[in-house]
Amino acid sequence: VEIAAKAIAKGMSEYKELADRQFIYMKDYVVAGDGVEAAIYEDGVAIVGNFSDTDKIYNGHTVPAGDYIII
Repeated sequence: VEIAAKAIAKGMSEYKELADRQFIYMKDYVVAGDGVEAAIYEDGVAIVGNFSDTDKIYNGHTVPAGDYIII
């Protein structure tokens, strides 16, 4: 039960951080290669996902393997 509660809390924290994106127009979606993809929003924010098993660099930012960053 404790593990499930931690997973739920993590998911809610991630949702809270990204919730405002649903109201902002996504102006571009970039498939950068090597498993890196980025959603670019009209306010200049990018959510960059790394779908590979190794850390990657996107525009000077490290994107951990199997994770995402917001820049």
